[in-house]
Amino acid sequence: MKTDIELSGSRRTIFGMLAGVLLAGTVVIAPVTARVASAAGVAELGNKVVDKSTAAPGDTLIYSINYSCPSTGQGDTCEGATFSDPLPNLLDVYGNTIEPVFVSSGFPSLPGTGGHWNGASVQLVADPAEPATPSFPGGGHLIVATADADYVAGASGIITITVRLPLGTLPASAQVLTNQATISLNGVTDPSTSATTSIQAAPPNWVLSKSGPATTRMNRNVTYAITACPSPSGSALWPTYTIVDALPEGAQFVSASNAGVYNGDVVADGTDDLITWTYDASNPLPQLNGSACFSQTVTVRYPTTDASNVGDATKTDTATGTGSDGQGASQSLGPVSVTTTLVGPQVVFSESKNSNGNYFVQDGDTVTFNLGFTNDSDPVLDTVTLTDGPLPLPFTLGTINSGTWSGGVTGTVQGSVDGSAWTDIATMIGLDGTSNVTAATGLDTYRYVRWLWSGQIDGAFAATGQKVIGTVDNMVSNTPYQNCADSTATSDVNGVVTDYPTAPSPSCASVLVESAKPDPGLTKNVSPTTLYPGETANYVITVSNNPDATGDLVDPIVYDCLPTKLIFQPGSVSGTNWALDALYNGPVCFGTGLEFHYTGTLTPGDSSAVSYQALATPFGALGIIPPGNYTNTAQVRTSAGGTFDHCYGQCVQSATVAVPAVATLNSQKLVKGDFDTGFGVLGQTQPGGTMTWQLNVKNEGNVAGENVNFIDVFPYIGDTGVIRTDQNRLTEYRPYLVTPIIAPVGWKVEYSTSDNPCRGEVGGPTGGGCDTVTWTTDDSLFVLPTYQSIKLTYIGVPPISATSDDIAMGQAFSFQWETRAPVYAPAYDKNGSSSTNPYEYLNSCNATSPITDGSHCPSAVNSFAYGVDAVLQPGVPNPGRLTSEPPRVEVRVSAPVQSNSLGDRVWFDDDYDGVQDAGETGVPYVYVELYKKDPVLGTFDYYGYTFTDDNGDYLFPTNDSLTDGLPDGDYKVRFYLPSDEWKVSPPNSTGAANDENQTNPLDVTDSDAIGSVVGPYSPPVGINGIGGYYETGSIALGGAGVEIDLMWDAGLWKAVASIDVAKVTKDTAWPDTAAGDGVNILPGRPLTWIYTVTNNGNSRLENVQLDDDGGPDPGFSVTSCSIVDDGGNSAVPRLSSSAVPGAVALNRGAVMRCTAVGTAGSVNYANEAAVIGTPVLDSGSPIVDVLPVTDTDPSSYNSIKYDLALAKTVDTSTALATGVVTYSIIVKNEGGVASQAFEITDLLPEGMSYVAGSGSIAATSVTATTVVWSGLSSLAPGSVLTLTFRARIDDFLKKPFRNFAEISADGSANAVTGGVNTPTSDVDSTPDPSADITNDNTNYGPVGTPNTNADNATITEAGSSAKPDPGDDPADGQDDADIADFDVTVNYDLALAKVVVVNPIVNPGKAGWTVRVFNDGNVPSRQVTIIDQIPTGMAFDAATSNPGCADNGDTTVTCTIANIAPGAHVDITIGMTITDWRSGPWRNWAEIGTDSAAYYGESAPGVPVVDSDSTPESIQGNGIGKDATPPPTEGYVGVPQLTDPYVPAGGDEDDNDDAEIGSLVSIGDYVWLDVNRDGQQGVPLVEPPIGGVVVNLYAANGTTLLKNTTTDANGYYAFTDLLPTTNYVCLLYTSPSPRDRTRSRMPSSA
Repeated sequence: MKTDIELSGSRRTIFGMLAGVLLAGTVVIAPVTARVASAAGVAELGNKVVDKSTAAPGDTLIYSINYSCPSTGQGDTCEGATFSDPLPNLLDVYGNTIEPVFVSSGFPSLPGTGGHWNGASVQLVADPAEPATPSFPGGGHLIVATADADYVAGASGIITITVRLPLGTLPASAQVLTNQATISLNGVTDPSTSATTSIQAAPPNWVLSKSGPATTRMNRNVTYAITACPSPSGSALWPTYTIVDALPEGAQFVSASNAGVYNGDVVADGTDDLITWTYDASNPLPQLNGSACFSQTVTVRYPTTDASNVGDATKTDTATGTGSDGQGASQSLGPVSVTTTLVGPQVVFSESKNSNGNYFVQDGDTVTFNLGFTNDSDPVLDTVTLTDGPLPLPFTLGTINSGTWSGGVTGTVQGSVDGSAWTDIATMIGLDGTSNVTAATGLDTYRYVRWLWSGQIDGAFAATGQKVIGTVDNMVSNTPYQNCADSTATSDVNGVVTDYPTAPSPSCASVLVESAKPDPGLTKNVSPTTLYPGETANYVITVSNNPDATGDLVDPIVYDCLPTKLIFQPGSVSGTNWALDALYNGPVCFGTGLEFHYTGTLTPGDSSAVSYQALATPFGALGIIPPGNYTNTAQVRTSAGGTFDHCYGQCVQSATVAVPAVATLNSQKLVKGDFDTGFGVLGQTQPGGTMTWQLNVKNEGNVAGENVNFIDVFPYIGDTGVIRTDQNRLTEYRPYLVTPIIAPVGWKVEYSTSDNPCRGEVGGPTGGGCDTVTWTTDDSLFVLPTYQSIKLTYIGVPPISATSDDIAMGQAFSFQWETRAPVYAPAYDKNGSSSTNPYEYLNSCNATSPITDGSHCPSAVNSFAYGVDAVLQPGVPNPGRLTSEPPRVEVRVSAPVQSNSLGDRVWFDDDYDGVQDAGETGVPYVYVELYKKDPVLGTFDYYGYTFTDDNGDYLFPTNDSLTDGLPDGDYKVRFYLPSDEWKVSPPNSTGAANDENQTNPLDVTDSDAIGSVVGPYSPPVGINGIGGYYETGSIALGGAGVEIDLMWDAGLWKAVASIDVAKVTKDTAWPDTAAGDGVNILPGRPLTWIYTVTNNGNSRLENVQLDDDGGPDPGFSVTSCSIVDDGGNSAVPRLSSSAVPGAVALNRGAVMRCTAVGTAGSVNYANEAAVIGTPVLDSGSPIVDVLPVTDTDPSSYNSIKYDLALAKTVDTSTALATGVVTYSIIVKNEGGVASQAFEITDLLPEGMSYVAGSGSIAATSVTATTVVWSGLSSLAPGSVLTLTFRARIDDFLKKPFRNFAEISADGSANAVTGGVNTPTSDVDSTPDPSADITNDNTNYGPVGTPNTNADNATITEAGSSAKPDPGDDPADGQDDADIADFDVTVNYDLALAKVVVVNPIVNPGKAGWTVRVFNDGNVPSRQVTIIDQIPTGMAFDAATSNPGCADNGDTTVTCTIANIAPGAHVDITIGMTITDWRSGPWRNWAEIGTDSAAYYGESAPGVPVVDSDSTPESIQGNGIGKDATPPPTEGYVGVPQLTDPYVPAGGDEDDNDDAEIGSLVSIGDYVWLDVNRDGQQGVPLVEPPIGGVVVNLYAANGTTLLKNTTTDANGYYAFTDLLPTTNYVCLLYTSPSPRDRTRSRMPSSA
């Protein structure tokens, strides 16, 4: 855009050879991205679309690719461009890469008819970028083509490529098929957009079928086929298939296809014979057929050696299968069966005969009859006879060829004259060669010939090569002669001979005797078989003469009939000796008849081909070829045009081409600029000049088009293609629309101000990268220049019908509109060196060089795109919507005409002073007219028009028809106001009213538009159908030389009234800098609201009123307003701003400050300020149609509270075991301001004491009842402090216990907000001194069972908002105090176990027991006594007993235990002395005699605490359930086995137990002389006893001697009165032998 333009000196400048405008300042050129292109042209691909967005296997996809050569340089061409389109890739069910099946392609290829491609270059080739690999076995393929000479600048078209998705190979999962083509020219490659189709196969569903013969003979191979097919055809494959075929009984496996695995005959009966096929990634499926089915076969035999294989037996073969995906999904296939009936045994044989390929013969020709015999019998034959005859008359037999047959069989050749008497001619055995019998042997007399074979002729016997050769003489012409052969056989089974006659129909061969005649044939083919309008088809017709013909084919004629719309191409006939006759004399032809003559002779076996080309009629005078199938038929005739007697093949053949539907709109954009004499693709204009655009549209497709849309995006800097948004159009300036679109009837014209509208209907962007617009039909004058794009839609002409919006084939339309170039643009100068010439670059640029040439003149590049659907007839494939962006058109701006010109600028005079000030912008799109004075009449007549450009500049370089500038004369410039709200600035504020004899150099900057009166706000000079207008004074243009007068500007002003109010909130104590919205303020604090009102519009505002919608206090109002900036109006007299209530007025830019005060509440608060002002002219007059301006601004504060909450909890998990509990005090800052330092006081309950040093934070004061923590650190909002300490239960009888804690002092008086001290108080609590911490709540409830609404279980409950009754409920109490209750539920439970002392008896006669007492309860036991019963025969031994045990003198012992902690136990040893060894065994009882349960008071009112499951007492055995003592086998058999808690068996109490020492035992044995040292005690005579040996008895430690003795005379010794279950050691004072391994009675322990 033009910036900072300052005009110096007079705006009237006389130009000689070069004219310019004196400018000062900086001109910025927008960067332009240059596209790479060849010097010869730019080849581009546009949209690539596909006819299906979703498809299934088996579907065809038709891709349409737009191509163009959008170069605009003279002589540019895209010849030689190469097109490449890779077939897209898919994954098959095994993960291998595959391609769709290529079907056809369509490339416009006929030179001179819109074809741009060399048809011979269109090929499907291997893609070198995707070679074959194991995972891509077939490799990739490309469709390639090369452009021909017709692909020149401006050419465009559509390429179509058709592929078919494969059936039966795709998995069930969806795939996205993406395809993109490229075009390359001179090393530059341009891609198309991508076409995407989602491929979704139906879920896999397959069915099995099976086929095989209904009957079969035994000992013959039988083949069964198992076929799996998808149902429906688009079903996906299973990744894995298993097919199993179960052979019937009697079947003998021969082979299986596709690597089928035979598992053998596992069971003797053969019914389990299985053939299994497994297909997966390692063994893929076999090739699928056209129906996407796969098959496998199994071949078997039914041998007669199997007893089940007999005639008429039925055999059923059954197949099953499974398809699966390996992840749990599967499908069962089958079962399917085929039943075959066995036939046989049978005798089957046959003969064969032919005439050796010679049917037509001439008299005298040699004729050969070929014979043969095949045996397929089950039983062995003994003889076979093959008889030929009678031979036709007259036929002279000349040679017999005996042929060959299976070895080991004797063969004899015989002849006969009458068929009854036979003469041997030759006999051969096992002939393996061929022998001939000639006429020399007298063969010419025979009318019959036969072969007789004898021997073991089995089913494999065959005879071949038997021939009967002779000549035909004197036969009747054109008469067929037939010769037949038959065969017979015999078999001899155990002397029984069976004759087998020949089949009812013998084998025959015929010849036709004729004069020499040809036997012609004709074939015809065409390529390609799919033909697009404008393409050529190549037909090839081949005429041949059968090798069997009897005569030559001389000078044949071929008649061919081309269908209408297929145009024969003269000069295309090719073929040796062939010529096209000028006249057609053939059969009736409803098209173009072609008559081809062959000059020459085709002998039997010869052939010759003729080819020609036909054009599928393109759009033109002949009418384009419609879609459909076109068949033409050729036939061969005689040289005279007649038919032949016979043709060995076909004398008439047809060929068909398919012509698809092609919707083509031949659309061309042309332009004509000021310097152009006509329309073209490259126009030239000048700054401010015109450019007329023309869009021509014609339906040159072969079907009608519907849903037709055109979208044209006007040029702008940085623009892109309409479809190809990735390609920069390289526009360097923006022209603007100045006329409505002139459109033919039936078209709807719509406009948009967007330069990037969403445009999916023409193949352009549709998503987030474009603007969703509402198109408009408004084409009024003042809005036209604002439009950036247009949309043309064909809606048809009345009457409206289903086809009224169709564009018929051949229908054409033309559109036209006009734009103008801006007066100035950065591209006009391109940073030239001159500061006075804004057109410096235009004086040197090249107007016709390619746009890629850096010297080209500034260009605006325009393109458009269209979309059309084909109107299809039933059965015609839909090619999909055609979208295309035809070649681009350019308009270059060249140096302006060096002739008279008028112009200047229309600007927005924001301050309405009539002078262009810095920063005042131009007013774009103002309609400006030029009037010229009639020198005779003196009237000013209309001469031309323009609009101001984007910068507000306008220029009249020409009139509407001339290009040589404005002629000398007097002119006026007329300005039309865009709307009634605009005013014209005071005119001539700095200079004279016209440009004659100027003396004021500032006149170039003032406004020259004059209204009807002198002074501000003057009404228009006049009003017409366009609107109100203002004019300049008369302008004299011309005189001496060229005058470029660029000083006629106009200042426009309109009220852009605006007012702004900004409201902020603060605590009154805060500095103003802390004020804002959403600030945090404590309740009860004084508030101040500050309002700043600014007039930020361009008009004065009066009756300004500031209001607020309310405040927290009654009577709230805005007060204390003052003007802090008076602003300023340039008009005279100067007006002042006022803040006087009721008369507030604000100049432009004035600022007023007001305040309001109040008191902060306890909830968040927001209120809104509203201001209104009435715009007025500086004169004070109201401004018509300008409403008062308003503004609002809310402001708010967050009511933040000072709020510390406290919760207290107790952990009693160890209280009953240790008497110690842990308390937690949790303090949370639930407010919105930091707490500052605070204090906590805790009141201990009676019966408890503080455990010194147990606090997680050291207490600052501790007394017997109170713990205080002072100076606790400030808590930030939301922060939590957790403080723990322990207390001991000193007196359980004081239970239950309640502990109080409270915040006894807080830091609310020191609260800080806004950076300053703002004292406050806790919102819902009052800190109390330590003496009052229990008074915060009267609703705590009874101690031990507190009110849960008042007792905080967690800190989240501290504060009434978390309680069941929301809000501040006095019953909840203050939240800075809390209680913690706990009660002690006493479980007093002692248990006792008793065992024998396991330590050895150190002193003889000593025994003992251990008594273990368990505290199974949850409180200390305190004092406990144990009563132990002394067994008879024992006495209490104090020395070996625990202290605290004493003999009561009444056979009991009492032991006292001071205390047992919960979960602990105490062991007591009670020792005894055995006083009577014979009184054993000894059972000892112990019981808890007394306990201290009573210490713990009552468990319930009137119910004292007692042991939970036992009663202390001293009387043993006083009742079941009361110390009932079972035998020693009860559960307590040892202290180590006692578990906690103890549950006694049999209902016994657990506070007593017994232990028993059994009867005394003895140890002894013999001592003998072990003579042989074998450890075995022998007979006394051999190994005698030894007497007098000393034997010592020791305790188990081996050192404590208990007893000793000596062996008697018999070697025997014994120790008696020993305690049982005790270990001992015996030592002999001899050298004993090894111990008696079998008879020794001397154990190591007793």
